[in-house]
Amino acid sequence: MKRLWLCLVLVMLIFSCQKRKPINTSSVHSIRDTSFVIHSLSDADSILDLCFSPLRIVKKVAIWKPTLDDFFNLPISDDSLVHTKIDTIINLTKEAYLIIFRTDAYYKNGKIMDCHVCSPVYSIASIQQENNHYTITNFKKALIAAGSFGNGYDTLAIEKFGKDYQLLKISSGYTGTSTNTMTNTFFELNNYAQVFQYNSYRSVGDSSEYDPEYHEIELNLTHIAGRDNKDRDDIKLRGIKTYFDTKSKSIKKQKVTEYYQSNDFGIYQRTEN
Repeated sequence: MKRLWLCLVLVMLIFSCQKRKPINTSSVHSIRDTSFVIHSLSDADSILDLCFSPLRIVKKVAIWKPTLDDFFNLPISDDSLVHTKIDTIINLTKEAYLIIFRTDAYYKNGKIMDCHVCSPVYSIASIQQENNHYTITNFKKALIAAGSFGNGYDTLAIEKFGKDYQLLKISSGYTGTSTNTMTNTFFELNNYAQVFQYNSYRSVGDSSEYDPEYHEIELNLTHIAGRDNKDRDDIKLRGIKTYFDTKSKSIKKQKVTEYYQSNDFGIYQRTEN
């Protein structure tokens, strides 16, 4: 019995000391075989299938299973799934496009949820045309939540802030308890970073009563062109603030002017002048 045990131990030691054969990597591809190509911008189903890998597509709405991250960042419908559709396609140049997707939460009856804080979340993809096909070069699943009561953004536009600096502008209104706001948010188009945001209009409280919290502000954005139109534009916000003055117990108005410049990362920061 002892001899048998010694033989087994000896065999195990011999095998453990042998060098493992190297893994044959000749069959491993150095380039991912994942395809990011679509053949037509009018083929909504193919675009949705590529970007969201849905369980199914019903009337150009992709229905897909959320991950844990999606659960906390996107509207989840009553069926515990995510419902996404193409909102709009923006032509930037002859070969470059943006696709904006919209995700809403749906009731079981198929209607969009219209509660006070129900707002769709928008996704974005960059598309580059190459010969007879289109390649997705970047994608972000949760760009911004905009709107309320089941309604989305108010306006969507591409705005130039310099010769070679375009920004995506999303204007969105929100109505809360004694509060009305219109917000303009700007994103750069490479990595979709938010670079600037301001309230073009905001009112709080009731001006018809002696409400110490009442104030209202309306701002207009003006571009200040960079030198020789090569630099990024500076920003000037100018408007009027109306508020209830507690000392005089009357409504007063005040001029407002703010200046902003972009830093090395293109993000606009407030300056003194």
